[in-house]
Amino acid sequence: MAHATYETQGRRLAVVALLAAAGAGLLPMGTEVGFGVTLQNDPTPAAPGAIVRAAVSSVANTVATNVVTVARPAGTAPGDTLVACLTLNGSSIASGGVPSGWSAMTVASTLSNPKVFGYYRVAGPSEPGSYSWLLSGSVTNGAGIARYTGVDATSPLDGAPSSAGGLSGSPPTVPSVTTASAGSMLVGCLGINSGSTSVLITSPAGMTEAWDVGGKRHEFADQPMTTAGPTGARTWSLSSGRDWVGWLAPLRPASVTPSPSPTPSPIPTPTVLTSPTPTPDPSLAFFVSPTGDDLGPGSVEAPWQTLQHALNMAPAGATITLADGSYPGASWTRSDLTVAGGSGAVVTTPIEIAWVGSATLRGLTVTTGSATPGLAGLEVSDSSGVLLEGLTVTGNSWGVELDHVTNSTLRDSELTDNADALEVRYDGASVLITGNHIHDNGRFWATDRSSTGVAFSYVTGPLTFSGNSIHGNHAPVGQPADGVGIEVYASSGLTISGNTLYDNLDALETGTDTAQTPCGLAFTGNVVYKSSLATGDARGMILRCASGSLVANNTFDGLDTYAIEVVDGTLGTPFGGSIAGLAVRDNIVVHGRALSIDSVLPASVTIDGDVIFDPTSTALYGQYLAYVSGFGNTRSLTELRTWTGYETTGLWADPAFVDRATHDYHLRRASAAAGKGAFPLPGALPGPAVPRIDHVFVVVEENHAYSQLIGSPEAPFWNFLASEGASMTDFRAITHPSLPNYLAMIGGSTFGFTANCVPTDPGCSIVAPTLVDRMEDAGLAWRGYFDGMSVPCKTTSSGTYRVNHDPFVYFEDVRLDAPRCSAGVRPFGDLVVDLATVGTTPTLAFIVPDNCHNMHDCPIATGDTWLRGVLPTIFDSPAWATGNALLILTFDEDDGSEGNRISTVFYGPDVRPRQQVTTASDLYDLLRTLEDSWSLTPLTENDGAAIALTDAFRTSPSTDTTPPTTPQGLTTVAPAAGRVDVAWSASSDTSGVTAYEIYRDGAWLGWSASTVFVDTSVAASSTYAYRVRARDAQGNVAPYSDASIVTTPAAEPTPVPTPTPTPDPGAITRHTTSTVVNTSTTIQVTIPRPTGTAPGDLLVACLTLSGGGMARSGVPTGWSTIAAVTDQSSTKVYGYYKLAGASEPAQYTWTLTKAVKNGAGIVRYSGVDQVQPLDGTATNATGAPGTAVVLPGVTTDAPNAMLVGCVGINSSSTATLITSPTGMTEAWDIGGKRHELADGLVAVPGPTGTRTWTLSAARAWVGWLMALRD
Repeated sequence: MAHATYETQGRRLAVVALLAAAGAGLLPMGTEVGFGVTLQNDPTPAAPGAIVRAAVSSVANTVATNVVTVARPAGTAPGDTLVACLTLNGSSIASGGVPSGWSAMTVASTLSNPKVFGYYRVAGPSEPGSYSWLLSGSVTNGAGIARYTGVDATSPLDGAPSSAGGLSGSPPTVPSVTTASAGSMLVGCLGINSGSTSVLITSPAGMTEAWDVGGKRHEFADQPMTTAGPTGARTWSLSSGRDWVGWLAPLRPASVTPSPSPTPSPIPTPTVLTSPTPTPDPSLAFFVSPTGDDLGPGSVEAPWQTLQHALNMAPAGATITLADGSYPGASWTRSDLTVAGGSGAVVTTPIEIAWVGSATLRGLTVTTGSATPGLAGLEVSDSSGVLLEGLTVTGNSWGVELDHVTNSTLRDSELTDNADALEVRYDGASVLITGNHIHDNGRFWATDRSSTGVAFSYVTGPLTFSGNSIHGNHAPVGQPADGVGIEVYASSGLTISGNTLYDNLDALETGTDTAQTPCGLAFTGNVVYKSSLATGDARGMILRCASGSLVANNTFDGLDTYAIEVVDGTLGTPFGGSIAGLAVRDNIVVHGRALSIDSVLPASVTIDGDVIFDPTSTALYGQYLAYVSGFGNTRSLTELRTWTGYETTGLWADPAFVDRATHDYHLRRASAAAGKGAFPLPGALPGPAVPRIDHVFVVVEENHAYSQLIGSPEAPFWNFLASEGASMTDFRAITHPSLPNYLAMIGGSTFGFTANCVPTDPGCSIVAPTLVDRMEDAGLAWRGYFDGMSVPCKTTSSGTYRVNHDPFVYFEDVRLDAPRCSAGVRPFGDLVVDLATVGTTPTLAFIVPDNCHNMHDCPIATGDTWLRGVLPTIFDSPAWATGNALLILTFDEDDGSEGNRISTVFYGPDVRPRQQVTTASDLYDLLRTLEDSWSLTPLTENDGAAIALTDAFRTSPSTDTTPPTTPQGLTTVAPAAGRVDVAWSASSDTSGVTAYEIYRDGAWLGWSASTVFVDTSVAASSTYAYRVRARDAQGNVAPYSDASIVTTPAAEPTPVPTPTPTPDPGAITRHTTSTVVNTSTTIQVTIPRPTGTAPGDLLVACLTLSGGGMARSGVPTGWSTIAAVTDQSSTKVYGYYKLAGASEPAQYTWTLTKAVKNGAGIVRYSGVDQVQPLDGTATNATGAPGTAVVLPGVTTDAPNAMLVGCVGINSSSTATLITSPTGMTEAWDIGGKRHELADGLVAVPGPTGTRTWTLSAARAWVGWLMALRD
């Protein structure tokens, strides 16, 4: 029996064998097999508390998609941690495209292709069957999810992730991360610029592969770490050079109580888990070996001997696998066949594929040794649907020839040491050439050829040539100087983008025939350079035939003679043709002569907007900026403009590459070349030390000078944050009064305003881009939260709200876009709703207190007290817990006493702790800091010239990320009516505890360096709840202690009893309701206006949905959010309110993200405060199936409030009874998606206590509770 070794292309038969082996228990644990089949045995039991990878799921999308869906890993249970890696062939994750509950771990996007994203999620009690990410564009992709047990569910990450990227040939090394805990799990993901599995990815030493998939090729691996501290860098190995990006992240182990070792359990019988992919048909698998026999059946046991015989005999749909060894070539004229082999399967005479409608050739080597000019090692002609993948083509005359080929792909192959590597002739429609390594061709020189990497002849396209590496293509030493990376001859319809070309004699050359057949191409996003290893000249582009062509956003470095040579080929130039309509723009050219304009050019040619920099070039003619026919060489951009009229907006400037020495041409964040070159977005790699912040909270106070705040006993909380964070000691506002300073904060200019005005007044509105425009373009969310604002997007002052403190409504693209303004400019009460999840917390939260809480009309102490209650809500939010958030406290202006010097404080995990920043700075520098953090282009000359406040941030991640231990033994004693003594046991910390923060009833109260605190701000006969937490010198904050509750004694003498409140004749009254029940799915919910609605009435709506959610801008105009309780996938409850105006519509319509069953209603109240309708902060809760629905109480400020609550259950039937809480009366109880709204008056202000609904049968539930102010 013949024996042969086959590469993975024999997987169709191998799957069957492996399945049989699994059934016999012969495969090792975790064996993975191609075609979506995973063989998974139960892992060996780990030590108690150890992190264990329990299962994985993956997907490879080889056809471009804009949605990536990954199945839930098998066996997922509550508390498991899921880690996802997605690798994309360009594009990015869309805004709002991350599935609910997933948090960003890191992103490696230093290259345009590939991009690698990491996410994590702690599994809950009810997980979906799959998770879907939405992309900003359709691309090929690959993704997977790993399930881990033993991870800390509260804080899954054990340190800051790291990421890196590099070009082909650089080692795929991802920097070290630092872990805080012994027993962490290091996970990493590396993506490469390839969609094929022919390039092998080998895991770093010590790490174990979890999956390795195509689509967009990547590998995920992990490694348990026994000790805490730096892990060291990790280096993957590639079998062939590719551009790469990757990341590392540590998972934190859960705390475990030691227990006796359990008796080992028997290892269960291995389970075979199969994907929905059908089992391959072994009858379509055939094999060829040099030791085979063409008289045999072509089986793995008795293979055929020749490729030609296999192509003649195999049926349609068959895969023919070649064992290692040498073979003669073949003539391939039958469709729907696949031939595959490893690089050790070598074909030594030409392969000719002709007249086929589909064919795949994968993995093998073609080397004929031919010296006959024009004889191809691999020729494809008059065919379509051909895939050439993972090939090595070397030692031929022509390497690969595609002649009259359409709808075909050549990818991930190496073409080297041929006389000419690749020739594409005629047609070429829908041909894709990508991911190939085309280098060092020119093994002999012939008069009819030119030692070419790629040649296009009479191609009409459209053809795409992208993501390839082309270098070292020269004629042999001693032969006439020739050689070109890409030759375009009488061809059009070419898109040449995202390639790297270096050390070719000419990077690209165009030409045509004597009939001057047009040439047309788009050459964009490419990198062209001469390396230090070049052995001869390396020039740029020759454009002598390029009508209607585009050469834009390329980067050229160190080239001899010219980067771009342009000549009108219709003036008698050999091989010349028309260049009419050629556009050259937005390129970067450094260290070499940028332009050689060798004739008068047609008027339709444009050359403009390029960035040129050439201070010390040693390239041939590199001492010049340009050559112009009829004038000569010039070193002056001004002279070039005078001679030609070109480059009127060109720029002479250092583009500030990340690392030119290693050919990393990404731009630093301060680059003057933003928008230019192959990598036009600045900030893709770290430049100045402004970290990427996911959530920034800006709070703007009013009209106080620096010295009025810093050191003031009226502002203990402000001063505490200033002492623990970074305090700017020489920071100034721009001007007076308020409005122009607010405009400067988001617009980069005061726009000539010298007084406050109303945006609807003539001359008081602005048409200009703002920070939030830039953010939306970058997919970043923003919201302004305005204390005292009664309705969204309010454009006039009323009550304590001041419109001149709201900069957004002064810009017409916000104010005049009603849905955008309503969504972005919100009442302050929405902040607590949005803070409920990371996904609903915007990237920028711009918070403006009302005219009392901002210290304008009220004392400093009043504003500081407001901050004590508000900021802990931010610090306790999920967004802040991600460790990538920032608080900025500032003022709009001073009171005129200190030259506009104001206090500004940065506080957050990335801020240098206990830092005084003495650099002179102002509000424009603050704007620039945000722009740099989010890699946004400056808006005006003001922020463009500003300097980011880098001194406020850490220069590197802290080595101490472990918080102190939680304070224990908290006690509270009230020895007198106006005093509470608070005490606790000391916390421990590796670097020492620096302070304890004391909180009372959820608000910050004060701090202490010792373990005692005396509170003298309490009232008699009152109950208070205290908590304490510790912090260290690095800003690490411990969890809160358990609460201690104390009631102060009555004052002496006994106070006069509080009289019973007199009923209010204007008390809040519920009048009418309207409801709707949609038992069939709808994407809109329309509720009639309650009868009798009159101006000044308050309308309250409750909507309950069977899944889905509220669409962006889906809330009708004028309605404000009470709550959005969306923790459950099958039942979601939303609450809204609206103050009725003079003209109300007959109905109100909400738009959902998808069609679902639903139920909804509106209730009408009179007697509600029209300025501040809500009394206190709404609460909400979610519960597993049960019969008691308990909602947390709210705290009211005013007497005679109306308590309103809405509860939804996981049912559409009225068979399950919902009973209202004691003291509350049902307003409606409906199906569709079953819910009840009830209300009840609360006479005395203060905590209302919880409210409990009762169900007649156990159901999962969600709900909210709020109060209306009388």
